[in-house]
Amino acid sequence: MSTTTMQTSNQQTLPRFSGRNGLALLLAMAAIAALYWLPGDLSANGRMALGAFALAIIGWTLTDLNDTVVALVAALGLVFAHTIGADRFFASIGESVVWLMIGAFIVARALNQSGLAARFTFAITRRARSVGQLFYGLTAVLLITALVIPSTSARAALLAPVYLAMTAAFQNERLNRALAIALPVNILLTAIGSLVGAGAHLVINDTLGQLVGNRFSFMEWLLLGLPFAAISAFGSTWMILRIFLTRQERSLRLTDHLQQQLAAPGAWTRQERYVGLVTLVLAALWMTETWHGIDNALVALMGALAVSLPPFGPLKFKDAAKAVEWEMILFVAASLALSEALVMSGAGRWLVDLLLVQSGLSSLESKLAILAGVAAITLTAHLYITSRSARGAALAPLIVLLALSLGIDPRIMAFVTAAGIGYCITLAVSAKPLTMFQQLGSDRPAYSAGDLARLSGVLAPFHLGLIVVFAVFYWPHLLPPLAAQPDQAAVQRTAAPATQP
Repeated sequence: MSTTTMQTSNQQTLPRFSGRNGLALLLAMAAIAALYWLPGDLSANGRMALGAFALAIIGWTLTDLNDTVVALVAALGLVFAHTIGADRFFASIGESVVWLMIGAFIVARALNQSGLAARFTFAITRRARSVGQLFYGLTAVLLITALVIPSTSARAALLAPVYLAMTAAFQNERLNRALAIALPVNILLTAIGSLVGAGAHLVINDTLGQLVGNRFSFMEWLLLGLPFAAISAFGSTWMILRIFLTRQERSLRLTDHLQQQLAAPGAWTRQERYVGLVTLVLAALWMTETWHGIDNALVALMGALAVSLPPFGPLKFKDAAKAVEWEMILFVAASLALSEALVMSGAGRWLVDLLLVQSGLSSLESKLAILAGVAAITLTAHLYITSRSARGAALAPLIVLLALSLGIDPRIMAFVTAAGIGYCITLAVSAKPLTMFQQLGSDRPAYSAGDLARLSGVLAPFHLGLIVVFAVFYWPHLLPPLAAQPDQAAVQRTAAPATQP
């Protein structure tokens, strides 16, 4: 290899030191210095936990490092600093939330592998007679698939072939652009309808359990989130149709050619019937956990074993294991360890007390203003924390502790957080489904950054108002009083710094 070629190769492989990386380095140095110079009575363990948490946020927001790598490094740092024990770090991978995700991923792969998901999509969309009806039908598909598929990326992969078939039939740039925007936007917005709709929900729910001693069941989350998801998604579809299409385009009748492109599935197979039955039983058991007492994670694992059981299931167990997004699993486990370190060390309480003074939230007498402020923070978090799970890990502990400090039901604040961080449509880089559909354009991106910005200018205020309305008028009336339910020991641990690792 020539010298010139070697130099070119090195230039291509060596990372650039950009201004963004420089800012990240400066902030990281400031965070490390703060371990020693922070004022107040924060304990040594608290300073270490707070420093690790700050470094993780810097890594998530200002660097190109993998989010899971950042979380693991931060959690391991706390182990080596004796802020948390190695046994606690390893125990995080055994949390029920982790096993719930593993089982749900395997069941989701079986739905796709058997062809049942495609059959369901076709059954909904084949009844559409106009472009508008087609968009609303696809929104309904996404709302229902959010109940059992725990990954927005997996649902994006499910709808990508449907999108390509439709664009080939439309041969209309404006229709294709509107569809390329509507599908990923609603994939993201419908996730709030289910506890397993996104990994961030499980992180938030487990954080709530750690801090308050009270978690949402699958059915409770469904009752709280599904109506919100339905209004959010169908309202967004209504706006997308009117922003990007004319009235004539919305009422355009679908041709027989489109129905031919969406190839109708054949007769039901044995695998489809079997996976459909397993999925129905799984959903029923999740919804009735309070009756039978079987943990949701165990139910998910039973479902995963059932769909990989020869000769009935469509998956071999080896292939089923490959269906799991292990990167997300490790991220959730590491973020749980970080969250627990914040709580047990007293750093979370110290930080919330500081934020209460600096932000002025403690002086607000209006609960409505506080809820609106938290909703605005979570809605805009995707602009600087691009990972949904990372947003949940970073914001959930602080907002739940803030709720406890202000005497607001922390479960409502936790759900405000989940709904807010699920809004991530301003930038394509903020969510994988947006990036995926943008790149599905034949000769150029399916939509532009300006299209998303224009849409977000309308949807962001709509979702801010929707979150506040639900937080004031709907969610509180569905939740039983919390006074007799919290684990008081867990709450008290947040009030004072820990003195032992």
